[in-house]
Amino acid sequence: MAVETPLRIVTQRIGDAIRSFVAGEGLDRDEVAIVGTLDEPTERIYLVVGSYRKIDERRWHSGIMNAIRKEFPDAPGLTSRLVLVVRNVSRIEQVYREMIVGDDEVDITEML
Repeated sequence: MAVETPLRIVTQRIGDAIRSFVAGEGLDRDEVAIVGTLDEPTERIYLVVGSYRKIDERRWHSGIMNAIRKEFPDAPGLTSRLVLVVRNVSRIEQVYREMIVGDDEVDITEML
C-alpha cells in the first residue's frame, strides 16, 4: 500500500463499505464520522467510526468488518491489517478532534 494510487483506491473502497453499512442501518452520512491513519512501516490502517446517534458498538464493529470483507473478496487478509474502533460520541466533531496521527502515520481521512 506504499504507492499512493492503490492506497487511494483501497481507502475509497473501505469508506464505501462503511458508508453502505451505515446507510443500511438507517443513518445519514452526516450522522457518522470516519477517520483513519495508515502506519506506513507496518501498512496497518487504523479506523475510527463514530456517531452521536446511539449505536450498538459491538454489532457495528462486526457489521463494518464484514462489509469490508465483502468489498475485498480477493484480499481476505486485508482485514487483518485493519484496526477498527466504533464509538458513541456526544458530538460528531469529537471523532475528528480526538484523532491522533503518530510519527510514522499518514492521515487518510480525506481518502475515506
